[in-house]
Amino acid sequence: MLCAFCNGRFYGGGFQILPKSKINDGLLDMVILPKVNRLFAPYYIYKILRKDLISCKDVVRTDFFVA
Repeated sequence: MLCAFCNGRFYGGGFQILPKSKINDGLLDMVILPKVNRLFAPYYIYKILRKDLISCKDVVRTDFFVA
């Protein structure tokens, strides 16, 4: 399982895990990936590189207001 909190589009080494996230919108974005076995890891990596991770049905994305 991966849970990432992002204030912008980029995560880690420049991966756009949330390509539509904006740094100046006042929201903290969270994305949760399910536990992934080695067989499906390349699929999720491919989706991240294509900036299409959010289209996966088992990926959860939400926004939080930061005061």
